[in-house]
Amino acid sequence: MENLTDEVPLWRGSDQSERDKQRRRQLLNAALQAYATTGYSAATVQEVRRQAHVSTRSFYELYADKSEPLQALQGFDIDPLTFVRQSVQRMVMAALEPILSDQREARVLEAESVGACQPLDRERRTAYRAVAAAIDAIFGCSKSQAGSSWRTGDWLA
Repeated sequence: MENLTDEVPLWRGSDQSERDKQRRRQLLNAALQAYATTGYSAATVQEVRRQAHVSTRSFYELYADKSEPLQALQGFDIDPLTFVRQSVQRMVMAALEPILSDQREARVLEAESVGACQPLDRERRTAYRAVAAAIDAIFGCSKSQAGSSWRTGDWLA
């Protein structure tokens, strides 16, 4: 007789880890829908698992309670400082992507034109200040509150 303990049991052609990954995706999508429509406080585990077409047992095999899908959706399964750094990086890249997509445009707008035209320099400084003000608004931080770390960029290190 063959040793069956080494074989990974399959269900509809997928192993346990694949099924768990699929269920987790389904539950996160359902949690996002439930939290967005009824609100986190009003949403229940039963509502989330029903929308995901997952059993109660499967939900609790993957998550301890309804807060864990929320934490996963918010990305808090990583260090908060890492989360902030990644968020800032995504924000900066989204703002710079149009310029970075064409190196010629980036060179002309950010290097060659600097100092060439006073009105353009004023507009550039105004735009940079607007970006800095937006970052201040997002993080609720001002130069005076952040001290020297603001000028040196140590808070991003």
